[in-house]
Amino acid sequence: MPVKVVVFIAMLYPLARIVLLGVTGGLGANPIEFITRSTGLWVLVYLCITLAITPVRRLTGITALARFRRMIGLCAFFFAVLHFTTYIWFDEWFDVAAMLKDIGKRAVHYLGIRRVRAADPARIPAFLVDEGGASTIWRCRSFTARS
Repeated sequence: MPVKVVVFIAMLYPLARIVLLGVTGGLGANPIEFITRSTGLWVLVYLCITLAITPVRRLTGITALARFRRMIGLCAFFFAVLHFTTYIWFDEWFDVAAMLKDIGKRAVHYLGIRRVRAADPARIPAFLVDEGGASTIWRCRSFTARS
């Protein structure tokens, strides 16, 4: 089995855990809070792993780590969208007034919404552009600029 497939399956562990606990009734007294906190925690974990790949690669010289950076970053974005959706849909039921009141009480909600919205344009092309597509375009532009 290719290594990327193994890493992808391992990254889905938190989602599988939430589904399993939901089916077996193990989410606790407040399941919405459990799901929101769990997805938020995994966003931070995957974001830290993504950001640590380049320094670890430079220190150890293991260049194969770079192949996983985009995949783990997209997984962090996936869990951020789950976290955001859980808050908007299940916690606040699309009540804009309640969300604005909650944002006023806790600035971390405002910062989280800003970060998810800021990451959207960076993540969408990752699904649309093939591996090396953007770097090939950049090389062509930089080559023509030097000529």
